[in-house]
Amino acid sequence: MKLDKIHNQFEIMPFQIVQRSINILWNDGKWYVGKITSQKGTVLKVHYAGTPILSYDLKKHKEGTEWKMCTKPTDAYKGSVSRKNLQNENLVHAFVKHCKGSSSRARACVIDAETANSTRALIEAGFNTKNITVANWNESISESIRSRTGATVKTGSFLMALAHGAHVKHKYDVVYADFCGMLKGTHRAAIALLFDSTLLKPRSVLAITICARLNKRSKLSFAAARDAHSFVKRLAKKNGYVISTSTMPSKSHYTEKGKATMSHLMFEVLR
Repeated sequence: MKLDKIHNQFEIMPFQIVQRSINILWNDGKWYVGKITSQKGTVLKVHYAGTPILSYDLKKHKEGTEWKMCTKPTDAYKGSVSRKNLQNENLVHAFVKHCKGSSSRARACVIDAETANSTRALIEAGFNTKNITVANWNESISESIRSRTGATVKTGSFLMALAHGAHVKHKYDVVYADFCGMLKGTHRAAIALLFDSTLLKPRSVLAITICARLNKRSKLSFAAARDAHSFVKRLAKKNGYVISTSTMPSKSHYTEKGKATMSHLMFEVLR
């Protein structure tokens, strides 16, 4: 379908926008489908499961090779795997490979969304639900995660969840700080608490996802990954931890719906 035809279709039948989907190629070589919610010129607002509504400019990408309009419902998610699911799989794989203990006794602290994908990935890997602590600010989402997974859900920040863990003397085998923004403020305080209170067990895994989607400078995500990497390494050294980086900053960033804004870092605690 040509760009001018798409443009005319949206102008003539705007009520059908919410019914249409677009298939977009990310730089991991996979296609991801999102629902189109609105359009201004050639810029679409696209909603992906578990993420905010993001912009995508059809003019900047090649039709047919970088994006395709979904013409029927069966096109949606056909043959594609959620990028978030891949991150969760990598996290679980790192735990199984690096942490030598039983998953049923392992303890985790994660930030999770309404879909509870990270929590469910840990449960499927053998984690006991009572040993998983989940942080989410939204009370209704927290209750939904709690009722559907049986995990311990703290309504509030990741820092608050870790502070509770420190209070009850929890030590974690897996920590997934899936931040929805840059590493600053309470995010830095949470990571600092994690190391200063020695909440990570020897032979544990720490993953951090940061996002620069609200910033216009294209190089910012790369700088953010390097900064997060240095911050974690400094805190680890200060508190006597020895860690290795499974994902180096230069390899951690990836395109999110056409924009190189996301970075996912994985750390393995050696001792």
